[in-house]
Amino acid sequence: MPDTVKGLKEANKALRSEIEELKSQLNEVSQNITSQTNKKPAIEDQPQVMSNDHNKAVEFIGKQYDDLDAFRKQATQDIKKIASRLDKFSRSCDEIYEAIEAIETYSYQYNIKIVGLPPVNDKESSDVTAALCVKLFSALRVNDVSLQDIDTAHHVPKRNRNSPASPDPIICKFVRRLVKTKSWRQDVKYTI
Repeated sequence: MPDTVKGLKEANKALRSEIEELKSQLNEVSQNITSQTNKKPAIEDQPQVMSNDHNKAVEFIGKQYDDLDAFRKQATQDIKKIASRLDKFSRSCDEIYEAIEAIETYSYQYNIKIVGLPPVNDKESSDVTAALCVKLFSALRVNDVSLQDIDTAHHVPKRNRNSPASPDPIICKFVRRLVKTKSWRQDVKYTI
């Protein structure tokens, strides 16, 4: 089982892809069965009077056709059951994806992304980055935020490494959402 949200999303996407492939294969099998059973044997003009051997041959072919028709009906029912289960798995994948999204969205309620603040040094620890964030909030006249209000703070790599040479953004995760709300003042323009 993947350990990260990204890993869970990728696993869910792979599972959804497999489900779609199985649905496609099941549809092909269903179409093949239908096309094979819809073929009617060519009946040529038969004389009105048939010999005993002909009667046995027609009976044998009739029995085979009845067996094939019973197989087709059973196979169609089985395919419908399998398709129903695949639809159930597909709905479960949707529910799992929505749950992952909800968890991720909920966890982001504690975060602030700070862009443009350079690191103190190359191997900056989480403690140093958190202290840097507290200094930033203090400079922005948000004095209610202390080091104890920050759970963690760290630089994250930019998504586009080819972007202009600016420092990596900082994610500052607060202990409580109330502290995050206090740190986000409406009367201050946050530009660095």
